[in-house]
Formats: sequence, structure tokens, C-alpha cells
Amino acid sequence: MIAATIESLATTALVAFVAVVALGLPTIALLRRIGAGERSEKKDTELLATRHGTKRGTPTMGGLVVLAGVAIALGASYLWLGAGRPDLSFWIASALIVAFGAIGFVDDMIKIRDPIRKGLRSRTKLVALTVVAVTAAALLYAERCADGVSPALQIPFVGAHLPIGAAFIPFAALVIVGTANAVNLTDGLDGLAPGLAVIAFAAFAALAVIAGEPTLAADSGVLAVEAGPGAARLAAALFGGGVGFLLYNRHPARVFLGDTGSLALGGALGVLAVVVRQEVLLVVVGGVFVVEALSVILQVWSWKRRRRRIFKCAPLHHHFEYCDWPERRITRSFWLAGAALSAVALLATVRF
Repeated sequence: MIAATIESLATTALVAFVAVVALGLPTIALLRRIGAGERSEKKDTELLATRHGTKRGTPTMGGLVVLAGVAIALGASYLWLGAGRPDLSFWIASALIVAFGAIGFVDDMIKIRDPIRKGLRSRTKLVALTVVAVTAAALLYAERCADGVSPALQIPFVGAHLPIGAAFIPFAALVIVGTANAVNLTDGLDGLAPGLAVIAFAAFAALAVIAGEPTLAADSGVLAVEAGPGAARLAAALFGGGVGFLLYNRHPARVFLGDTGSLALGGALGVLAVVVRQEVLLVVVGGVFVVEALSVILQVWSWKRRRRRIFKCAPLHHHFEYCDWPERRITRSFWLAGAALSAVALLATVRF
């Protein structure tokens, strides 16, 4: 049974990979023709302006390719590959990903059409993301209540579960929006955010398989989730699509995710954690994203309160640029850290 599940998920990932690779070059050419190039400049410091100046004009909004590839793979899985019928949680998660991508698309279009503006106002973007996340969380809560399941917060590593009731809605929304913004902040170097996201999606595909099999869930001490199979397939498609996109986004990048992609991938990671009930474990799996976001928060707090900087520059990947690390070295080091954290999360969850 598990072998068949893994084979099916691998097929979904492969279809997503092939679709993104096939769509990549035509989409990049189209983005160039319509002038959808990166126009925002890193003017905060002379060093970053110099290092990233050559990236100006590189096509952005590449997240559209990932979303298209994922949609093709999921459509093939459910329509032709005998994956059964998607459950309600799958549709809620998919709608959230599309909505987050749409918000990012509007943000990217504003930047492209008016280089002076930096996209949507931060408050407007946050409100839009929050409205979508709260709506999705409320629908997931209603679904669980309809199934007679009391929402519970799973405490990893100790096998404990904490009932949270209606508090699930604001908590889930916070997880989703926070993850989306963390991924968006991390998307500052070639291949950095997509590579970390790919690693995290692989981990959550495995966690969803475990949660979706009652026997495996019981053996591992995690909550069994009926939506596990759908979440695993969604994670597999995102994994395959992300790997395909990395062929074009690795250094030197031929296309960027843009907010279209970073918000969609971040929202996807957050909602997968909510559906699989591993919101706390997300802090470990997405540990690099968490550290990147915290570096910005701490930097802003320290500057406002003490007029002193903790880091040479934030987010953290820029700090290492100031330490004269090459871009490839920073990206690979962060990938390695992400892989190690995901391995720790999986090894601590799965009981052999």
C-alpha cells in the first residue's frame, strides 16, 4: 500500500517537473517581450546595489510557471492517473495558494508598470493575505467540526495533543500568513527560497503520507488525518514543480519567482502544515525561513529601540553577503541547513 502511494506521488512530482521545464523557456521569452523584468533596485547600500545590479531586467513572476505546472500535475493525477477524488481540504488549500499567488501577481504588476512604486502597500498586502487565510482557516475548522473532530495542536517529539477549539482559526491564519511572508523575505538570492521550499515540501509530503495512514500515524504518535492523501499529492506536485523551476532560477537566474511565486509557495507550505496538523513542526522544517524572518524583526526592533543594528544587513542572507560570502555559497549553506532541519523533523516523527 505504501509502495503504491509513493509511486503515485512520484509520478505526480515527475509530471509537475516536466510541465514546469516545458513551460519555462516560452514563459521566460513571453515575460521578456512584455517587459516583465525585475526593476526594483537594492538601494539600501552600495554593496548590495553593486552585487545585484546585474540582475536588473531579469524576468520576474516566474511563480506563474510553477503554479501552472502544479495545476497540470494535479489535474493529471485526479483525472487520468486514478488518484481518486480530492477532498474538501485539498480544494481549500488549492484555492488559498491561487489567491496568494493572485495577490503576489498584483504586487508584481504594480512594480513592473511603475518602477517608482514598490508594489502594494505593506498594510494592504497584509490585510489581503489575512482575509484569505482567515477564510481558509474558518472553512477548515468547519470541515473538522462537521466530521466530529475537535481541532488540536500537535506537540512534536513528545506525542502530545492540545485541544484548541475555535482558537484554531486565528492560529491557523497566523501560521499561513507568517509562513508566506517568511518565504517572501527569503526570496532574495538566486535559488534560495525555491530550494528551501522544495526541501520543505518533500518533508511535508512524507508527513502527510504518515498522517494519512492510520496505522503509520498510530505507530509514529501523530494525529491521523483523512486529508493526508490529498495533502501529500499537493506537496508532491509542489516539490516537482519547484525542482523544475530551480533549473531556471539557480545562479545566475534566468527568471525570478516574484511575489507571485514566493507568496504562493509560502502560503502552500503554511496551509499544508495546517491540514496535516503539524503547525509546530513547521517551525523546524521551515527553520531557515523562520530565522530569516526573525532577523528582520530583530533588526527593525534593535534599530528603533537602540539605534544599533544586530546584523550587518537583514534578512540574514544579506548579512552573509556583507561577510563576503559568494551568493552560491550562501544558497547552498542555507539549503544544507534546511535539509538537516527537515531530516531532524522526520527522524523525530517516524518511529522505526
